[in-house]
Amino acid sequence: EKCILCGTCAIACPLFAIKIESHDSIAPYLQSNCIACGLCYGFCPRGGLDTEISRENAIGDYIAAFSARSKIDNIRKRAQDGGVVSSILIALFRNKSIDAAIVTGKSKGSWKASACIITSEDEVLKYAGSVYNQAYVNASIREALDKGYRKLAVVGLPCEIEGIRAIKKQELKAIEHRAVKYLIGLFCIENFDYTKLFREKIPELGFKQEGIEKIRVEKGMLIAYRKNAELFRTSVKELRSAMLYGCNFCRDFAANFADISIGSVGSRKGFSSLMLRTEKGKEAFEIAKELLHYEQIHSFGEIKKLAEFKIRRAEKHEGK
Repeated sequence: EKCILCGTCAIACPLFAIKIESHDSIAPYLQSNCIACGLCYGFCPRGGLDTEISRENAIGDYIAAFSARSKIDNIRKRAQDGGVVSSILIALFRNKSIDAAIVTGKSKGSWKASACIITSEDEVLKYAGSVYNQAYVNASIREALDKGYRKLAVVGLPCEIEGIRAIKKQELKAIEHRAVKYLIGLFCIENFDYTKLFREKIPELGFKQEGIEKIRVEKGMLIAYRKNAELFRTSVKELRSAMLYGCNFCRDFAANFADISIGSVGSRKGFSSLMLRTEKGKEAFEIAKELLHYEQIHSFGEIKKLAEFKIRRAEKHEGK
């Protein structure tokens, strides 16, 4: 019931016994014998993994923080909130710091999220933008390794980043630990069940997902666009029944365990807030900064407000 479809269990399993069905919003299941090692539960962000995020440090530790947007016009037109993630990935590819990146894109003909392994600068733009439903991102790490890639960047939501960081910290699997070079986390209040949002809620508003080209969430509103014109907007509160239930238990808004955390909150329109949390994050920023307009962030009020809200919501549901 609490599964948030991150795919951490599949990558944690030493026997690769956990099956992922990426075509629908269903939980992972056993496809072969289980040795009851408990690693799938222990590294599950909604299971045994304890992330220890408190109200006192709701936005986590960081080295530096900036408000930024891409200098590249085509990226700003295609990407979400200034194209910072896309610019960083392009810079890492150009510098040969990575040979692949795992991102989330749309499935063909629908808004169903799909984890995608991209291997070049040209592919970055193809998968730019937010999809607002889960894609088993972490499970794709094994696929990337099987294809021979050994320098990975992973772009994920806080729950996905938490799982990978825990595996890296424990050095549970040597290949995965060494291969994932950069963790790029996205700010997130909640995510949605694809079927409930795109096949039920949006049709109730009188629209079809096929007519939507871009979606963004801003100041509590979900806004859909087609050809840069607004199609409709609706309060996120009205979509709560389509939210993944496990999101109620998440304490992490600002991707506290990433190398770099990025989101629109805390920056003016067209820019993203960017928090460098580790030396690897600082390294990635130094590689990418020539592609960015950026300025230092001095106030974290908006980010803290949402981070603290998420902790309060989790505490409420944990007490039920």
